[in-house]
Amino acid sequence: MTQQPDEVTEIYRPTTKDNSAIADAFEKVLKDPDSARFPVIYARKAQSGLIYYCGFVNSRNSYGGYVGNQPFFAMGDDRFVSVQKIGGTEIEKIVVTEMCRRKGFPPLDG
Repeated sequence: MTQQPDEVTEIYRPTTKDNSAIADAFEKVLKDPDSARFPVIYARKAQSGLIYYCGFVNSRNSYGGYVGNQPFFAMGDDRFVSVQKIGGTEIEKIVVTEMCRRKGFPPLDG
């Protein structure tokens, strides 16, 4: 039996405002937020107006080296976004992938 997404969502193209809100959200959770790069961001908008974001973030760690693309799941709107989970460990990557799948996103490959 194939599980359906938790909520009906439509594909949404992130705007410049969305991208700024996402960057602001990551400032609170990354060691070096100024180094953050987002090679992929997918977005889906729920009927309620809530926007779900899934993608990858790559930033520098405490030693100054980039950690590689880490999958993430975030939600909010074009003004305020909350980072729900970043897949730093293998189990966290599985959790993030599942969170994204439940919202109707394609598999995160990276």
